[in-house]
Amino acid sequence: MNNRTIESKVVIFDLDGTLISGIEYIYMHLWEYFGVTPKKRQAPVLDYLHKRISYEQWVNEDIRLLKEAGADKNSLVDAFGELKLIDGAIETITAIKDAGKKIVIISGGIELALRTLIPDYEQLFDDVFINRYFFDENGGLSHAIATPYDMEHKAKGVIDTAKKFGCGAKECVFIGDSENDIHAAETAGFSIAFNCKSELLAEICDITIKSACIKDIIPYLGVRG
Repeated sequence: MNNRTIESKVVIFDLDGTLISGIEYIYMHLWEYFGVTPKKRQAPVLDYLHKRISYEQWVNEDIRLLKEAGADKNSLVDAFGELKLIDGAIETITAIKDAGKKIVIISGGIELALRTLIPDYEQLFDDVFINRYFFDENGGLSHAIATPYDMEHKAKGVIDTAKKFGCGAKECVFIGDSENDIHAAETAGFSIAFNCKSELLAEICDITIKSACIKDIIPYLGVRG
């Protein structure tokens, strides 16, 4: 660990557990909320980890389990409405934006959760890579389009984001909290483990911040809070 800062062009956030408080992964919150049993939810996770199904198949299998448990658009919004943004989230994002930096989310979370908590998120973020749920005309769950940048593919998300904004990955900052953020943190030029739930992530990040307020990352970004 060290206390250096970086003159970054792009700041990339994880969502679950980083900008949204009280959770590690959003799908775990949904399983609990809708009563999806451990036995049912374990099978697709193991199938994905053992490469028997693709990530997109895993996400859509989760859709099937949620539908089976009675989830629809309205009840999903209710479930997401129980969550809160981490303290200081909007102020931190605004400070970064005012400093002229690009702000991106790369997450295995769910777009509807982000929209529920930040209805105007498109005005704050320059790009968002996330899983997106789709619904029929009655609000029933239809299918999902999975992000190409979750798990080990978050690293490629950092590289592709840097290219989009005309810089290198080493000019990007990544902020995350969990095991699936490790590859992105290793790829970015500067990484912050915030509100961290993974010892491995904390070991490889430049900075670990144990705080309930994300404004505490601001001094390391070279921007004014």
